[in-house]
Amino acid sequence: MIITRDFRLASTLYQKQNRSASMALFLDDGSLVDPKFVLSIKYNAKIDDSGMYIGTCIPKQLNITLTQNAPIIPEGETVSLCHTIYDEISNELIYTPIGQFYVISTIEKEQNNTRELLLYDVLHKLKKTKIIPRYPTTIRNILEQIEDNAQINFFDYEDLEFLDYTIQNEIHFSQETTAGDIIRAIAQMHLRYVATNYDGSVGIKRPHATQFTLNNSNVFAMDIAHTSKPINSVVISRQPQNDDVFFRRGNQTIGELKIINNPILDLDREAFVEQLLTIIEGESFTQAKIELQANPLIEAGDMIHFQDLKGKLHKMLVTEHDLDDSRSVLTCTLSETTETNYKRAKSLEKRLSETELYVDKVKNEIGVKVAEINETVKSVVQTFSVDAIETKITSYIETNKANLFDE
Repeated sequence: MIITRDFRLASTLYQKQNRSASMALFLDDGSLVDPKFVLSIKYNAKIDDSGMYIGTCIPKQLNITLTQNAPIIPEGETVSLCHTIYDEISNELIYTPIGQFYVISTIEKEQNNTRELLLYDVLHKLKKTKIIPRYPTTIRNILEQIEDNAQINFFDYEDLEFLDYTIQNEIHFSQETTAGDIIRAIAQMHLRYVATNYDGSVGIKRPHATQFTLNNSNVFAMDIAHTSKPINSVVISRQPQNDDVFFRRGNQTIGELKIINNPILDLDREAFVEQLLTIIEGESFTQAKIELQANPLIEAGDMIHFQDLKGKLHKMLVTEHDLDDSRSVLTCTLSETTETNYKRAKSLEKRLSETELYVDKVKNEIGVKVAEINETVKSVVQTFSVDAIETKITSYIETNKANLFDE
């Protein structure tokens, strides 16, 4: 998020200094990498290709090109990226932290006499850290366990709506459950995303508004696509069964958010779905691409207000920020609204109970749980493949309904 004073001060930077001085690198010991060794710094932060900011990790990436006679920065070394601001009042340079990064790889380019470094932030670690939650547990306990196992620090998460929700039994996150898998599921159930802060801590965030408005006077180029429809319906879906539970304001769907196969929300979809719509109802963003003077203080996940040529005000969610020493390119690209078959989906108001099939891939078992239902029970024939073993369930409910239902 923009720090207002820093943004104001930054406006003098490019008039006072060389472009290469707009960003600075500090090593783990606090020493500054001499700018004479730094040929280029390119920064990128982007949501994944799903086009959904909800439930995604937004990793930050650095590509640094140094001269070959620059000091060696070994793989695994921590590098802090700072925005250099000239303060006319104090006549001093102010270094504002942008983030902490870890050297992943180094390539020597002999023909160019350069050295190229690839760096990621701490979210890269979450992909490789395996976690086995200890059940029963809560969202709070899981986050504390991730902090210990992955050796990261979470920014204050006390505002999470379901922080003390209890998970009684083991649930399946992925084939090899990593800290990244779990934290994405937790972020998704809170309609948030995961990103690092300036100090390297990890935040589970909702989009946050910046303190300024872009217009023709402070941008180089602006390409506006369209504005999404305001959300008035939330669907929690189990796939591939097309088993949907929804809550909607009004009789018609205007804009829809669909969350698919979240293992925590699936524990009690009816209890969660109305609360989720309360959080996100009315959300709408304009998809656009804006090019402006380099501003490292803008983050992916920021909400930016901008005016088009006609003076109309738009709200844009930054889903990607490409930055070099001279320019920032901000992009908002979100997936289109999904469409649910609401005639087949289960509304919260109807509260229809259902028959659920639970697949345990470890035990090669398929279990059936049947609850009370007010509609006619029909014969069910489905074929499932579990670890290449076909299991056919034919007319199970019809055959056993006398024992399953109480009149």
